[in-house]
Amino acid sequence: MTTTGASFFDSFIPPTKESIPPFQHHNMSSQESTTTSPTSALFDYSHHDDPQQESFPDTPVPTLKELKTITHFSVYEEYLPEWQMLSESYKSQKQELHQRITQQLHSLQELEDRFEKMSMDFHRKVESAYKNLSQELVEWQDELELEKKSSDREKEMMRHVRKAQEEKIKLNVGGQLFETSLSTLRRDPNSTLAAMFNGHSNITPDETDGSYFIDRDSTYFRLVLNYLRDLRVPSSIREDPKVMDELMQEARHYQINGLLKLGMTEDTTRLFLY
Repeated sequence: MTTTGASFFDSFIPPTKESIPPFQHHNMSSQESTTTSPTSALFDYSHHDDPQQESFPDTPVPTLKELKTITHFSVYEEYLPEWQMLSESYKSQKQELHQRITQQLHSLQELEDRFEKMSMDFHRKVESAYKNLSQELVEWQDELELEKKSSDREKEMMRHVRKAQEEKIKLNVGGQLFETSLSTLRRDPNSTLAAMFNGHSNITPDETDGSYFIDRDSTYFRLVLNYLRDLRVPSSIREDPKVMDELMQEARHYQINGLLKLGMTEDTTRLFLY
């Protein structure tokens, strides 16, 4: 329950004997000695049949303002208990409502605190799960990269194997058969072997075994093929002057420039050593 503005009982100041004129003093004295209210005494006094009897030498006739004051005081006394009950009820209900609101606010604060704690715990769990998942994804990605590299190496090896199988070629050098690939023979694009098998040559295979005949001594042809495969000559060969001389002769015949340069380097080295 709420009130707006000041009520009559809050602003009304009850009259005292000092503030009431003599006429009112008389009536208040009468009120103290009898049970008749001031208003009743006033009306009883004002309704005498004989106007001459209404005049008293020590009591003046009340004015309108005095009559209003007496009337207000009577209303104040009549409604004051009800106002006091109303005011006490309002204060009691207000206090009770205030206590409930305080309890509700306290409960709301506790709920906010619990939510804040649960929210922090939840976000920590999510962050931890995210970090774990990220670490697992990184590890998984690393494993996939390794598997991919391994798979790529295997594919490359298989490609070379298939290419070697597809490019496999049989050579008959001085009556001895050699099997190699077109990629090996074309390793030095300026060599005679590359020119023989570049697809523009008229050389044809033997109808019996499908080999291509090369009229050359086969003793050192194996070393020629190994050089074309690895682009290197073993140290045991390089240290043998007789073998190197024969190998250089084959290199000049097949016009393999890389092998010729290697032979010239070996010759220069031997010149300074001896």
